[in-house]
Formats: sequence, C-alpha cells, structure tokens
Amino acid sequence: MKNIWNQIKNKKILNCNLELNNEFITYFDKKINEELKNKLINFVTWIEKVYGLQCPVYIDFEYKNYLYTRERKRVGYLFDWNDFKDYPNITSNDEIPIIVLPVKEDYWTFEEIIRSFVEALTDYYKWCLNIEMSSKYDEEVDIVIDEYFKTIE
Repeated sequence: MKNIWNQIKNKKILNCNLELNNEFITYFDKKINEELKNKLINFVTWIEKVYGLQCPVYIDFEYKNYLYTRERKRVGYLFDWNDFKDYPNITSNDEIPIIVLPVKEDYWTFEEIIRSFVEALTDYYKWCLNIEMSSKYDEEVDIVIDEYFKTIE
C-alpha cells in the first residue's frame, strides 16, 4: 500500500458543501501555555502547507494527561467522525470530523504530543481515503514526524 500521507497530497477527496475552508479549526484549553500553543499552531500550519486537508477538521487541544474512549480505555487522542448518508459529501457542520488531543506538557513531551497528533491525522487521512481504521501505519507516522522535526531544527 502506498503511503497514506503521500496519497492525500493535492487530492480532492471530499465534497464539502459548507462555506468553510479545508483547514484545521482549532480550540485550545485556557490552561495551555502560550509557548506550547504557538508550537502547536506552527505544526498545524506546516501540515496544512505540506499535506493539505481534504475537508475541515476540528482540533480540540485539551489540558489533560489522557482521554477516555467510550469503552473507558485510556488513549493519547480521539478521532471522531459521523457516518454519512452520501459519503463522501459533508453537508453540515455536525458532519465535520474532530480530533481531541491531550496536551498537558508536564505529562507529555512535545514530541509525544506531536506523535499522537500525527497518529490522529493518519486516521483522518484514512477516513478521507475511505481506508479501514483498524490498520496501523507506524512507519508512516515516523516519517512525518522526522520530516517535521527536520524543519524546526
């Protein structure tokens, strides 16, 4: 299988019938310090520039150590999406996918936060490409993380 991150570049996958740009819509917990917030904004900007997005996606950065799934399992991110009546068309704001990411810096390093974020974005890209979510792509995650950290060194 081709690298998901390369498959997604410059492709129009979803038909988004909203007056929103294909970009991150970010929310930051008030407890997140400005330095971390700026680092996360820089990463978001880099992703939009290098890989692009196929539809808007909400990103909720929460000042937490971890999150819980519906099954009460601890996780480093949540990716949630609605099933569509007419896949892959998005016709309302309620159908926009959301990524929730815990970013408590005294619990997670910045590198660990970025790893969770890239894993969540890989799920988002799999969703855009209509690829089964259960498969993991650790090598692809490592490639993206390495590529990003080379740009900020």
